[in-house]
Amino acid sequence: MAKTEFDAAEKDSKMADCDTSHFKGAMRRIEERGRATMTEEKGFKIFNASGHPITQEGVEVVGSVEVPNVDLEHPQAIFALALEIAKAARGACDDGIPIALPGMTTLSAFVLAMLQGMTGQFPIIAWAARKEGKFVWNRKWSIDLTAMRILMREDRGRNILSQSLIDRARKLI
Repeated sequence: MAKTEFDAAEKDSKMADCDTSHFKGAMRRIEERGRATMTEEKGFKIFNASGHPITQEGVEVVGSVEVPNVDLEHPQAIFALALEIAKAARGACDDGIPIALPGMTTLSAFVLAMLQGMTGQFPIIAWAARKEGKFVWNRKWSIDLTAMRILMREDRGRNILSQSLIDRARKLI
């Protein structure tokens, strides 16, 4: 099996006192999941929970859920809507399809926590950037949150955040 970037970087890390076999297995699964959905041949697929329509050419919306405004003074309303979104997005997330979240909001945090709990991993998230007055989606604007989490675990308990670790984390974006 080909060496992954994680395998190569592991030699430089300070994880000698730590069993890394679970990290390597998780990273391989993450790499395979990303390759399955982010290749040119298959096009860019996305699950839309952004609260806005995605009608861009070359972007295939494989599922969506309506996201109305939620009353932030009522945590149960946030919970109920987050659960609806997470349940609707779960299958797409299991298949490694990126999810467009409803902005960087309290609701998104609820959804991410629920999806992580339901699937055992964080989803790949995608976002749009404003170009020439409209929002544009691009496969380059996505991040596998599980890959980021696993990579950043190297620093757990040490608080050193080496430049090597930071550089490897940047490559995930």
